[in-house]
Amino acid sequence: MCGIIAKGDSPFAEQELGGALLYALDENNEIADYALSDGAGTYSMFDLGQGTFSIMADMVDYEPAFGTVSTDYVNAKTVNSSITLGNSALSVEEPTMILGEHVYPNPANAQITVSGITMQGIATMRIFSNTGMMISEFPVNINGSEISFPVNDLAIGSYMFQIMQNNTVMNGQFSIIR
Repeated sequence: MCGIIAKGDSPFAEQELGGALLYALDENNEIADYALSDGAGTYSMFDLGQGTFSIMADMVDYEPAFGTVSTDYVNAKTVNSSITLGNSALSVEEPTMILGEHVYPNPANAQITVSGITMQGIATMRIFSNTGMMISEFPVNINGSEISFPVNDLAIGSYMFQIMQNNTVMNGQFSIIR
């Protein structure tokens, strides 16, 4: 299958986009093939079998696009597709503060305190392993500039955390010893 990816709100305002990621999902929602568009916005998927596929296209600063394509290599040797990404750029602002110097005790064995927090009210706390897998997620109520949370259920090792509220994200890390 060959195609072209463009941006624009109407076919008359389209402009080709290079660097978009496209992937085809089969009827089981498994990735059947993928491609990156070149500088002219063209892409090719050579591993698609016969059938109907959902085509997903995504690129930084653009709204993702979705389409469907049916391949019938018996009646048509080549299948062409055209996908248009939304013209409006997405803007998600997530200012990040690194809080390494505001985490104590570090290393810890029972409880961690994070100070210097600029948020107030209910926020979401996420804890990640050193491989990036989310271990837990829970709400925290920030009254003042610090919070404490138990870590006695965590195994010995290094962890990262995120405190999120609206468009503010604060990151940090800590270690557990016993």
